[in-house]
Amino acid sequence: MKEMNAAVFRLNPQMFADDMEAVIPGIQFHPGDNKQTLEGVRFYSDRATLSEEYIYLIEKNQIRPEQFPSEGAYIVLGGLPEDLETGRASVIVLPEHCKDETAGSPEGFSLTCGNADWDSRMVFNICLDIFHKHRSWSAKLQDIILHRGTIDELCIVSYEYFGNPMFVHDPQLYILSCPIWKEGMVQWERDELTGTISAPADLLNDFKLDQEYQDTLKTSKAQYYSADLRGHRDLYVNLWNDYGGYLGRLVIVELEKPVRDGQKLAAEYLAQLIRDVLLGYGNMQENYGRAIDTLMENLLKGTPYTEEEIEVRLRMLGWHVKDRYICLTLDSEAYASGHFFNISICNYIESTIPGSQAFLIQGRVGVLINKSVNPDPHPAMIEILRDHLYMAGISNEFSGLLQVHTYYRQSIIALDTCVRKRDIRWYMYFSEAAMDYILHQAQNEIPSEYLCDPILHTLEQYDKMNGTELLKTLKTYILSERNTVLASKTLYIGRSTLFYRLRTISELTGLDGEQMAEPKRNLYLRISFVLWEQTKGV
Repeated sequence: MKEMNAAVFRLNPQMFADDMEAVIPGIQFHPGDNKQTLEGVRFYSDRATLSEEYIYLIEKNQIRPEQFPSEGAYIVLGGLPEDLETGRASVIVLPEHCKDETAGSPEGFSLTCGNADWDSRMVFNICLDIFHKHRSWSAKLQDIILHRGTIDELCIVSYEYFGNPMFVHDPQLYILSCPIWKEGMVQWERDELTGTISAPADLLNDFKLDQEYQDTLKTSKAQYYSADLRGHRDLYVNLWNDYGGYLGRLVIVELEKPVRDGQKLAAEYLAQLIRDVLLGYGNMQENYGRAIDTLMENLLKGTPYTEEEIEVRLRMLGWHVKDRYICLTLDSEAYASGHFFNISICNYIESTIPGSQAFLIQGRVGVLINKSVNPDPHPAMIEILRDHLYMAGISNEFSGLLQVHTYYRQSIIALDTCVRKRDIRWYMYFSEAAMDYILHQAQNEIPSEYLCDPILHTLEQYDKMNGTELLKTLKTYILSERNTVLASKTLYIGRSTLFYRLRTISELTGLDGEQMAEPKRNLYLRISFVLWEQTKGV
């Protein structure tokens, strides 16, 4: 997991040009390399060493075409010589004369100098104001991060900065944050059962059919989404985890002010902090909760749902209630495990195992896998367990999420059995743990020694008094499916000796061959031998 991003927010010349355009109409911008390296402003001197951390003020009469820098960022006061090639340098060119046209200037900026020539000190102060605006916003965001604030707080502070409302949604378009709603934005729908809000069903259907929206799901940088579908543009940034898994999206809605190209970098910076909050704090699982997680938690708690209610909530996953599923429970005794590590594993599982949803529950990692989507998740799951030192319990396959609480319980039972046995395996299916569970449950009321067939006690006493092995003989014979050849071979005795011992057992206990073959009595004897071994510690 990446650490919280505490770096200084740097500008590029495009952002600077956008802000200066709001103060000084008529500027020209030559983008050049347009590097995001700017932290301050300085006056240009051809004798000073230039740094990419600064944008330099240079007056027209200082420009010598043969000496003009080929790199860096510059603000030219008074126009450029016509034959000057700016090359890779990023250059903002102010008009010949400043005018008192400040309409639309950002708060804190001012420019009133009539038609006089440029006052470099005045432009320098404008530059300082621009840097102050961005630093102030960045500092507020970092303060929120430092105090483990919420995504809502990040968005509220950023509303003042961008001048437009914004929201954050998860992969299924359930809303994680929308602290400021403005007329013209989507009317969210609230799910009364889970408390989550999401985009309305008709918009979800529109997105499914809209090729432009489908293309947006592949991007990593800030991009525009056109006004064709909703009547206004959006500036959006997708949120990705460390393993390439899609976490959702930050969307800045162009309703109150025009969105400028320079704001893309700021949107990416904000999106990085939101991503870090989701992964680092666990807010995706705890404070906000994706609807599928909330649904699963409620089902596991026994909250009643109808099949139709669940079907609606699965729509964005492309799942159905009656698909085939398995449940897993993961836990680890490794030193690296813990709350934040488990959150990272949840994201990793979802990004590497198609058809999976992972969530935190009672300090463990729960996983639901749709086998109708992914028929063979086993190899990827085993690789995760091995690489990250987790153990897992795996339920039986089932159809119908209304029964998920029972199958999730199966996965917990299988995990607990796997941990208790402490063998070389890192996972166990419930079908392998079921008999141990049945026997364990039976012993909750009656100790194992009193659950065994009393014949075992009789034979044990006889063996102690006579130095015989009748108990061992009966066990071997029963577990050999009453195959005399196999039983004799296992006991290293002849068949005649085996028949003699079986006659002796029958005379002592009344247990004859017909009773041994009877299914229920045979099963009881088998279970009794398992319980006997537990009692004696064999």
